[in-house]
Amino acid sequence: MKKKVTAIYFTYKRAILLDASLKSIFKNFKNLDKKINVIYNFNKEHDKSYRHLIKKYSKKNIKFTKRLKKNFFSQNFFSILRPFNLLWLLKWRKIYYEFNNFKYLLENLLKNIDTDFVMFVPDDQIFYKETYIPNKVFDLILDDKYQSYYRFFTGNHFTGK
Repeated sequence: MKKKVTAIYFTYKRAILLDASLKSIFKNFKNLDKKINVIYNFNKEHDKSYRHLIKKYSKKNIKFTKRLKKNFFSQNFFSILRPFNLLWLLKWRKIYYEFNNFKYLLENLLKNIDTDFVMFVPDDQIFYKETYIPNKVFDLILDDKYQSYYRFFTGNHFTGK
């Protein structure tokens, strides 16, 4: 029996690329689980594009989840009391201004996945030809799940398992 993989897409301001990737995964990825999750970052200028995709794929089993800005201090009050974390926040202030619920959305999705395997997909990944992951790959991952993974980017310069 062919093992299944749950896809979690990440996208930001690139609905047209997400659309192309979704078309290609449905056409060419043979280990796809019946449900796909998409986490998209809300942006006023691109909201209409994402609403169009949600409508377009309403008959497919795709769950679109919108990332929302959150108040940094209400979510991380105790962690900023540590001096090292405070210095880190001062150095990278962008974290404070652009803080959102991405981490919590992803953790919640991962808790509720029905398959043993998850694939993180950027919105610009295209499955341009038939793609099938052999069961042997899944068996290797299950044998050593904390040290093994599978990448679609292959070539002679990659070494290891």
